[in-house]
Amino acid sequence: MAVRAVDPGIFGILLAGAIVLPQVSPVAAGDVIEIYATGMGAIQNGVTSTPAEVTIGGVTAEVLFSGQAPGFPGLYQVNLPKFRVG
Repeated sequence: MAVRAVDPGIFGILLAGAIVLPQVSPVAAGDVIEIYATGMGAIQNGVTSTPAEVTIGGVTAEVLFSGQAPGFPGLYQVNLPKFRVG
C-alpha cells in the first residue's frame, strides 16, 4: 500500500463566514476566503510542515496561513487574502 505524506481533500470554502457555492455565491476577485481541508500532512506548532500552494483561475494566490483549524483536530484551514485575477 502506498502512503502519501500529503494528500489534501478540500471540502469547504467560506467567504465572509458563508459556504461558497459556485452557482449561488461564487468567489470574485477581491474576496477574502478560507479553505477547509483534510490530508495536508504534518503540522508543527499548528502550522503545516509543507507550505500550501493555491491556484485560482490559473493564478497563484498568496497564502496567509496554512495549518490546523482552531478547535478541530484533523481539520486544516488555509487563509487567502483578497486576491486579484489577471
